[in-house]
Amino acid sequence: MTFSGWLVVSALVVCFFGLALRSRGILGRPGVLHTDRPKGSELYGALYAFGLGMLPWNKESGRLHPVIFWVGVLMHLGIGLSLATVGVRLIGGEVAPAWWAPSGMAALGLGSIAAVLLFRRLVSPAMRRLSAPDDYLAAATTAALCLSAGLWSVGVLDTLAFDVISAAVFLYVPAGTLRHMLTFFVSRFYHAKQLGSLGVYAPGQRKLFGTLTPGGPIRPGDEPFSEEKGDPSLPMTFEAREADELVHHFDDVLSREAVAMLDACVHCGMCTESCHYYMATGDRSLIPVEKLDHLARLYRRRHDSVGRTLPALADAREAGQDTVMALHEAAYEHCSLCGRCALSCPMGINTGFVLGQARMAFGRIGKTPVG
Repeated sequence: MTFSGWLVVSALVVCFFGLALRSRGILGRPGVLHTDRPKGSELYGALYAFGLGMLPWNKESGRLHPVIFWVGVLMHLGIGLSLATVGVRLIGGEVAPAWWAPSGMAALGLGSIAAVLLFRRLVSPAMRRLSAPDDYLAAATTAALCLSAGLWSVGVLDTLAFDVISAAVFLYVPAGTLRHMLTFFVSRFYHAKQLGSLGVYAPGQRKLFGTLTPGGPIRPGDEPFSEEKGDPSLPMTFEAREADELVHHFDDVLSREAVAMLDACVHCGMCTESCHYYMATGDRSLIPVEKLDHLARLYRRRHDSVGRTLPALADAREAGQDTVMALHEAAYEHCSLCGRCALSCPMGINTGFVLGQARMAFGRIGKTPVG
């Protein structure tokens, strides 16, 4: 194998190692146990979420945005073919075998959709509002991988260029938005378990499984709400010390489920019409992804390696007066924690669930609404 081939192999090793560390960091956090009496099966909920629940007619986002939904499906097929092309190159040698050319052309055609989605992010005011710099980089690297795989398969692009592009993409995956290839499964699995336990996933499962035994207590050590901590006569303000304490409490309060959901969001905007706050007002600052980002930005600045070193790329922000106030308003004034957004989200992200844990952090510094 050539030097550039070993470069791709090394990048793959770094990619898997980085994703493993990411997974370890998420799974190492405590989980949430619910006191609700189960009405169904967590296992059945998970099986449904990754089976029949993935069909477009069983997903609200698929029904409301069929074009974007299928564009996304086709793009991911192109990514799969591109990754297979990398495997063909590493196993088969420096020249693409003739029998792979049709698959390479399919990767070129399907993967070019990523370039279309990048263009959409650039020209659409609504998508530009949602997008962080890292989202543009993710779309660009995805398009580059798919296009280079297709061009190499038909002999237009030389092997060295294809290897360099592939290695760069693999090195970027653990640090950027593309890590959702891992956190998607974690986020959707946890959400499916919860809905399965509640008897929501899948329809009619209560008849099949009956009622199970109650679960354990909610996380031990959480302080109960006390009205003495607040004063309704004073406006809500945050001193620098309180803002720092809030972010510090994220270490204890945010569960593995919440952190996986923060990592899994790709800012696609599919959750927009699921929020009754947005539907009643038309205010785009009230769509779930924007409310989730108030917490994600603070979390990345302290806990994400890219957020600490390149905060502008990850859209990570310090815990200042404005950022903390925006999160407080999102958690208490702009969200009822109903969780309907999770039924539209392709990743299974429950913004209400995450903001509920943000409320716990505010409670620990005595900044909860009173009255």
